[in-house]
Amino acid sequence: MNVLVAGILAMIVWSGWAGDAHAETAYVSDELIVNFRTIPASNGRIAKLLRAGTPLEVIERQPEGEWARVRTGDGDEGWVQQQYLVSQPIAADRLETANREIERLSRTVTNLRQRLQNVDAARGEAEETSSSLTDEVSRLEQELAEIRRVSSSALETATENRRLNELNARLRNELDALVDERDTLAANSRQRWMMIGGGLVLAGLIIGMIIKARPRRSAWT
Repeated sequence: MNVLVAGILAMIVWSGWAGDAHAETAYVSDELIVNFRTIPASNGRIAKLLRAGTPLEVIERQPEGEWARVRTGDGDEGWVQQQYLVSQPIAADRLETANREIERLSRTVTNLRQRLQNVDAARGEAEETSSSLTDEVSRLEQELAEIRRVSSSALETATENRRLNELNARLRNELDALVDERDTLAANSRQRWMMIGGGLVLAGLIIGMIIKARPRRSAWT
């Protein structure tokens, strides 16, 4: 934690120095109140009182004197004793700034942890969904295999039915042909017997006529 605070303080100081490359920034020291005078003299009029930690822009320093001309953030120019100026914010301000930065970083860490928990929860839900989808795919694959089996069996049954229908049609045609042949033979047989009967009747008539035509002999002869 000390290293973190030191790094934060270093960044804060560096950002303060980098604000203006040509102007020196100084801060009122830990003294509770520092006089801001209109002239560089202890009996000079006090324009305002500066509290500890107030940032000031140093305009000039007396090379061998105790005073420095400074400008406040409001644009007021005046003189303060150099002994009350330090090159970096006072410890209280640095600590407050560091505490604010630590608080900000703590919130960031908390947010990151919450996001990590959300990611972990989402990953758990995704894994559960993936497992459920895997089971569903397995079930659908089994149903598909059963459908294929039933379809194959139905196709074989349809093929067998078609073959039996073709055989039945062929047998029916053969039966019809046999029936036609039987009817033809029966008709030919009837015609033949009729002709034979007619021939016998004709032969009987002829024989009768021959017998009648023979002369009768006398009993006395």
